Amino acid sequence: MKRTLESIVGQLTNYELKKAFDELVEFRNTGVLVKDGIVRAVHADFEGSNSINFPISSIEGYILFEFCKRTYGLLPEEN
Repeated sequence: MKRTLESIVGQLTNYELKKAFDELVEFRNTGVLVKDGIVRAVHADFEGSNSINFPISSIEGYILFEFCKRTYGLLPEEN
């Protein structure tokens, strides 16, 4: 079943989303993305559910946007 990146990232708990954000901060500082982290898991879920190859670098924007939406209260917090 096809899933959008918005739906996959939107289903992350607040803890998972914060952890993904921390992974991205570490990546920006070191140039290395955690091997078994949330960002890679979101990427694998998206590719697997859509049977496509998708650049992992494009995942960052979806995670950051969701993080901002929740941080600034633009979504009802259910997680």
